[in-house]
Amino acid sequence: MSSLRAVLVHTREVPNEEKGFALLALDRVVGSVVRVVDGGAVGFPTGVRRRVEPWRGKYQYLADDLLTVPQQMWTPGSVVLLLTSVDIYTRGMNYIFGLATRGAAVISSARIHPSFWEALPEMSRYLPEDKQFFAQQLGKVVVHEFGHTVGLPHCERWDCVMRFSNSPFELYRKGSTFCSDCWMRLLRLVHDLAV
Repeated sequence: MSSLRAVLVHTREVPNEEKGFALLALDRVVGSVVRVVDGGAVGFPTGVRRRVEPWRGKYQYLADDLLTVPQQMWTPGSVVLLLTSVDIYTRGMNYIFGLATRGAAVISSARIHPSFWEALPEMSRYLPEDKQFFAQQLGKVVVHEFGHTVGLPHCERWDCVMRFSNSPFELYRKGSTFCSDCWMRLLRLVHDLAV
């Protein structure tokens, strides 16, 4: 195992169960090559820009502003992931599941659960899904954004967790682990980042 640490912090409104799902997913997929750490809770930062999302009339928060939290917590030999339950977006996108740069990421659980999409008839087949289904989908987003924090780009393979997800359908269909090419790249990147 390398000395690279993957630190997961969460905003206070995130249920402990969701934090647990995220930690388990990280540990299951990358725990053999990085040390997964629970970084605890942080307050929701002030000054985060927001907008009213027209479909539901609720606030969405600019992920780029939220990303400053894990960026400020970053230390050499670590990557920091911030989990929140507020809806997020970035410029040019109606919504996103997560956003990452080298060393830091923000992940939102808001649109991952099928119940968010219950007004869409095509989502009805996913609505009866249980906590295990939600945990698996949240895990995909957390692992995907972790990949970006160490430098992995998007992958074209449908079975790879690094596949870009532009909708819940794409998220639900893609794989939950790295394809062999991305895994080999990840091992090299983690090795290079470890202190």
